[in-house]
Amino acid sequence: NANLNDLWESWLSQLHGKRPLIMCHVAVPSQLNQQIEQNEVAQDLIYSARLNEYKWLVSDNFKILRGAKGY
Repeated sequence: NANLNDLWESWLSQLHGKRPLIMCHVAVPSQLNQQIEQNEVAQDLIYSARLNEYKWLVSDNFKILRGAKGY
């Protein structure tokens, strides 16, 4: 499991320009019933990694890191 804080710190440190952009492909926790969610997870081999990234991006730690980097 990658350390998202270290990865994002590195990525944010490398941004340049007035409107830098980072693209990511996160997964949002499903609002659907458990059976549908299990089916989606079975079809998405990196679902857990994408869900972990979503949780990181909405965390207070990411907000703090963004502020420290000026974003």
